[in-house]
Amino acid sequence: MRTAARLATTAAMAVVAFAGAIDSAVAQEPCPCQLPDNGAGTVTMPPNCLDGYRGDLEIVNGLTNATIEIDATLFDVGNVLEIIGGGLGGTQSTFDAMLLLEMSGTGNLGGFSRMLHMPVSGVAEWGPRVLNDAVQPYAGELVELEGEILNDPDFDLLQFRTGSDLSLPASGTTTLTRLGGPGTDFQVDSFFDLSYQIEFVGALGSVLQDQVGTTTGRDATLQVCWSASIVEGTTWGTIKALYR
Repeated sequence: MRTAARLATTAAMAVVAFAGAIDSAVAQEPCPCQLPDNGAGTVTMPPNCLDGYRGDLEIVNGLTNATIEIDATLFDVGNVLEIIGGGLGGTQSTFDAMLLLEMSGTGNLGGFSRMLHMPVSGVAEWGPRVLNDAVQPYAGELVELEGEILNDPDFDLLQFRTGSDLSLPASGTTTLTRLGGPGTDFQVDSFFDLSYQIEFVGALGSVLQDQVGTTTGRDATLQVCWSASIVEGTTWGTIKALYR
């Protein structure tokens, strides 16, 4: 009993000492995605940020005592056509992109690890923004975003879908912040909260053979990349709250 009490006291003292030594804390803030003015006093949407939109997805249904966790990155945005219109009263974009899927298995798939590149095509709508303003906040919505991989060694079919037209809502906001005077680059902060659907058919001879399923996720977020930064004078209580 005394040993347990001493251990608890020692642990508590270590936490206090650690907290006392810290004058700052790690918090999350957006990575600097900086894009040029497109000549109209704004940025072409969706933004072609180097690190893309990042978030966590998963495959659950159709697997036996396992899940596949996915670190997803939507990047390499191209073939963008942005025109006035759309349901949000601003503009509408059609575009192509790449969806990087870094997969890790759990449970019965504990040794499974893959990195796949899925070409996707999408339609997005954006709210009105005031061109040339130093700060431009506006809403965004993915109307549809779809892609698939066929005849992969592990997947006869792997399909990703999201978007309001597919009954999988995906809405968010974007804020452009001018970094200098007129004509200078913008910092881009952007995210989508989305529902999504992943359908798969396991390939013959793979660990996924005879497994088929469709997972619908309701609480994913894709956001322009986030990194750790130091926030001065943060309390230990705030530090703990970051990890709850």
